[in-house]
Amino acid sequence: MEESDGEYDIVNSGYIERRIEMILFANPKSGSNKAQAYLELQDKKFTIKVKEGDITVNIFNLQDDQGRIEGCIKAKELISLQGNIRIIVAGGDGSLIWAIQNCIEQDVEVSCVEFGILPFGSGNDLAGTLGWGRDPPSDLFESYAREWWIAMPRSFDFWEIKAEVHESGGFGRVSKSRNSVSKNFLKADNENQLIIKRLMSNYFSVGLDARIGLGFDKHRTTKKCCNRFFYAWEGLKKMCCCLKTATVTELVARIIKQENNVIIDNTSDDAMAEDTSVILALNIRTYGGGEHYVWDKARSLPHKNWEKQSPSDNKIELLTFEGKMSLGLEQIKCTQGQARKLDQSEGPFRIEFNETSPKAYMQIDGEYYFMEKPKQISLKLWDRSPEIKVLFRSKN
Repeated sequence: MEESDGEYDIVNSGYIERRIEMILFANPKSGSNKAQAYLELQDKKFTIKVKEGDITVNIFNLQDDQGRIEGCIKAKELISLQGNIRIIVAGGDGSLIWAIQNCIEQDVEVSCVEFGILPFGSGNDLAGTLGWGRDPPSDLFESYAREWWIAMPRSFDFWEIKAEVHESGGFGRVSKSRNSVSKNFLKADNENQLIIKRLMSNYFSVGLDARIGLGFDKHRTTKKCCNRFFYAWEGLKKMCCCLKTATVTELVARIIKQENNVIIDNTSDDAMAEDTSVILALNIRTYGGGEHYVWDKARSLPHKNWEKQSPSDNKIELLTFEGKMSLGLEQIKCTQGQARKLDQSEGPFRIEFNETSPKAYMQIDGEYYFMEKPKQISLKLWDRSPEIKVLFRSKN
């Protein structure tokens, strides 16, 4: 038996039989909850025959503590046998980050892992970017089994968000139970959390879109068509009604790059437009479940030379939206291009809020938060990002 880049070459009676063994983490609570089907299979380990050879799949529950531990134990075993291994995550975009962080916590050598994703979330922007589509597969394995073998591993940028509030502030999210919906503060040792850290793969924003998303969370369902309706309804309410939402210009004092390079100063003449409603940081080309490329169509000063956007260039793109209606118009094909380009670089960036700002709204990869008495938000390339490889679907 010889090792060959994550595959076994087994010499048997004069011919070579190729095999690969991989892991599948399923998140049964992602999006439509359809990934539960993997965990309902009687056999949690089985082999699929494809053109290139045999693929053995080991299935584990990403939601279950023991399942995550057992999956990582299996990953270490396969790394010792195969060298490089592939871990597929059936879930939403956040599930992929969860699986990566879990592997790191369990001391799996992530530089030997190539991570893939199956689109079982709500928006599936990351899965779409990597070529795996936005909708769950029509069958559990046949559609993608061979694709997992021939997919191309590439680097992918992951960014770290660190948000802080003042001493008497806090972070909150919408919580749903069967009979009620409420806004609850995030707690640490029975006290409001004053700092939160999250990883980002897709996008991050501050402003109106996050407030719309927080309202949408109250109605979120397991059906994509219903979710689109409720998000549009919340958007109409926030954009067209008389409900007051503070502009980003009113909330944010400065945006600083690389510690001392002030790119926006709302306390001076170098301020953003008065009606700026959203600051958006983009790592991928699409945003909020949309199909078009926001950065490509965004407006820019004529003398600026921007590079082509890539999720693997260690750079993040900053944009702004002005006015309440620009977010809605961005979703209509004939009125796209509402955003304005602000910056494109390695960062890091820091958003500083005015000391008098009472509340702000932010979202990280489609997870929505409110911030009571916001202080600042920093954005930097994750230290472990260079080690991580993800699977891009092969065009062949």
